[in-house]
Amino acid sequence: MGCASQRMLVEQQAAQITQLQDSLRALHDSLAFYDYIDSGRYDQDMRSLRETLNRLRYALALCQEGGVRVATELVDDLFAAASATLTEAGKQRLDQVAAQLQRFPNRPIRVEGYADSMPVGARLQERYPSNWELAAARAAAVARYLIEVRGFAAERFEVVSYGPTRPIGPNDTAEGRRLNRRIVIRVLPTPEAP
Repeated sequence: MGCASQRMLVEQQAAQITQLQDSLRALHDSLAFYDYIDSGRYDQDMRSLRETLNRLRYALALCQEGGVRVATELVDDLFAAASATLTEAGKQRLDQVAAQLQRFPNRPIRVEGYADSMPVGARLQERYPSNWELAAARAAAVARYLIEVRGFAAERFEVVSYGPTRPIGPNDTAEGRRLNRRIVIRVLPTPEAP
């Protein structure tokens, strides 16, 4: 066998070794991916990405509406537990928000209620069959306080309940659920005259 033949054989073997090394790397990557899935990290990362995407979609929708978010208040800071009754601390916080709202005279105000995904407890179901109704009642209580106590014109308000549909935190943790139970108060653009 000549030198040229040996060189060709060595080059073929080198190519096969390179091909086998590439296959081995691909197998290692596949095994690492299966470990990633089996460990639950894949599901956690996907959930986190979906939540981030939801927050970004929500932020984009706010930008497109042209509204100014004046306040985001966690329900736990405003209401008695499992109710739509404002606490004294909640009323004080809304007094501060009212001062901010004064900067936007005559502009429409939207009060948005949000909830976590935990089902409403049995003792509350007659009054609030779902989180939609509870979030709506809380948003209405905020609007009612701003109208009746702080003197805002009722025709400036709209009350919206998003219930559990727009989470900003994971509903499988206590802190995430706390973040999802919130009231957002937004000043909307002045409607154009017809």
